[in-house]
Amino acid sequence: MPRVTKNYKDRKKEIVDTATRLFTTIGYENTTIERIIEEMSVAKGTFYYYFPSKEAILESVANNILDDLINNAQGLANNTQISISQKLEMIFSPTNNSNKTAQEITETLHHTENSKLHQKINVNLVLRLSPILVEIIEQGINENLFEVEKPLETVQFLLVGAQFLFKEQLFSWDKDEYKQRRLAMKQILERSLGSEEDFFKFLL
Repeated sequence: MPRVTKNYKDRKKEIVDTATRLFTTIGYENTTIERIIEEMSVAKGTFYYYFPSKEAILESVANNILDDLINNAQGLANNTQISISQKLEMIFSPTNNSNKTAQEITETLHHTENSKLHQKINVNLVLRLSPILVEIIEQGINENLFEVEKPLETVQFLLVGAQFLFKEQLFSWDKDEYKQRRLAMKQILERSLGSEEDFFKFLL
């Protein structure tokens, strides 16, 4: 019987899917290249043909999570059946990205040795998510919910600021300090976008 050879894209996806499952079930640190190879029943050379290291797979998995987040946000932006506030709440709700895989990868990216990749992912997040948020804000402007002159630049400043300020690895806020900064972020958003008071109360 002739041997079936998978094409490049399918085989690469299979490796990423296997790694994702292992990262989720046993953790990134406990997942070795040997374990991935064993799970797939392929030669080590096959693995290295597609990925030079475990860190390279981590980047692919992180990008897949980012793709899911962006696709979800775009779907919400295009949805005419829900309100502007509902769209924003669903994008920024802590439960929106609370699946175990996303949690494991996020925690892994916070490790010092992954700082360059983490920075790269964060930049991609800002560049890809901000235009979608602008679509929603412009919908809000048309509905007289917002009043802002430079929506893209405003959104990018707010995203970067929030990403940095709420990073637990940099700031050891206690519960009350964290709560106060969430309140400040809510107020900054409302003033920056010209919304009514408590429009962003879902952030609290």
